[in-house]
Amino acid sequence: MKKYLIVLKGESNTGKTTVLKLLSEKLRKEYEFKSYEIDDCEYEEKNLNQIEKTKDWCISFEIDKISKMIISTGGDEDKCINNFLKEFKQNDVFIGITACQCVNKNNNRYKAILQTIQKNNNFELIELTNYGNFEYRNLLNKVKSEELFELVNNLLVLKKNEIYSMLSDEEKLNLYYLSKHLKLKKNSVIVEYGTFLGGSLQFILNGLKENSTYNNNYIYAIDLFCVDDFNSWFDDFKIRFENLGLENCIEKNKIDWFSYVKDNFKSITNLQLLKSSHENFKLEEKQEIALLHLDLAKRFNTLKDILSNLYVNLNRESLIIHQDFFYHFSGEVIAFLYKMIKEKKIEVELISSFGSIYLKNFTITLEDLNSFDISDIDLMVSLIDESIYFFDKEINFWQKASLYGAIINLLKISGKNYNKYLKKLNQLENKQTANHINRMLDELNNKNLFKGYL
Repeated sequence: MKKYLIVLKGESNTGKTTVLKLLSEKLRKEYEFKSYEIDDCEYEEKNLNQIEKTKDWCISFEIDKISKMIISTGGDEDKCINNFLKEFKQNDVFIGITACQCVNKNNNRYKAILQTIQKNNNFELIELTNYGNFEYRNLLNKVKSEELFELVNNLLVLKKNEIYSMLSDEEKLNLYYLSKHLKLKKNSVIVEYGTFLGGSLQFILNGLKENSTYNNNYIYAIDLFCVDDFNSWFDDFKIRFENLGLENCIEKNKIDWFSYVKDNFKSITNLQLLKSSHENFKLEEKQEIALLHLDLAKRFNTLKDILSNLYVNLNRESLIIHQDFFYHFSGEVIAFLYKMIKEKKIEVELISSFGSIYLKNFTITLEDLNSFDISDIDLMVSLIDESIYFFDKEINFWQKASLYGAIINLLKISGKNYNKYLKKLNQLENKQTANHINRMLDELNNKNLFKGYL
């Protein structure tokens, strides 16, 4: 289980403790708790009303039967932070939050925090700073406590899903919140292509469970749920499944995980897991798609098949999520969807800080799908190049690099010169993008990987 250590960093008397008090009041309404008073950094269990106002305190919240969250205001002494970290390392603690005057790396308290994180691969450090605006301190404390409460709730949402997924935490939370707020009708359905082990599906389901308009609407999850040894990525999957402890899914010439996914979701009676290729799936005409989650289509023809098959089921109210949109092997899809955005046949609802794009107001026609020519490399390169400027304010350097990578890939496989875009790509290189760009260029030069992912 991943554990989160949240540290409020700032000078003395800048509102850190007040923020934690406000946060604790909110959390007390949600969870069972125990209270501890800190006297010379030693914990003594007491009820909340017995804690002296002048002393620091630690509160332990029971999230569920097997995990806890601890909040401590006593992080300004070496002994205090060490005692807090000792508590945080306990197996049943999921989130630890402390206020601490650790404003530089030479600070002993900060060193202790970093050492704890470095020694544990499943610990993640979240640092919150900028405490110190005295003029608006009361207002800011309230705002910060609300933001911290939202952060804690997000981490608890992530905890609900222990199924492996290659999605980022942000993308998982987006699936949860978007599913939670979908406006569903009686005939609304949710469709997911590329379910893999079910990690994204679980976040969709968790969101639907809290959706006031959800009434056991059908969810369709489509995947082949297997990889044969003639696939170029078979060995990569084999290592991945072994690392996940899923050796039972591995056969001599095949990896098949359908039964694993089926067992994980056996209690969901309105879920249909379909072991099928994307070409074969269709819905009844009366069914309307509220959410279409695509974690599959890297080539336009795949996207074309899916949208053509589901054409009568998609409308302006449908939300379409395309994972791996900002991806160097997705050039054909990027070009087509940007063309549709440009022609106002679909609109951008949201862009994640990773690879996903969220689209709404679907009015793409069959003619749009049938007339798009993927043999016209120059047109696709021109569209992607234009999209870089269109998306400019909404995307980061990492995503921009991926768009240039998509152009380079299209030019490379068509035997055209791509040095112009390689130079533009190299101009984006910095500490944040260097590893991504190098990995991307390695993959573009790997013919087997290229064939596998496409």
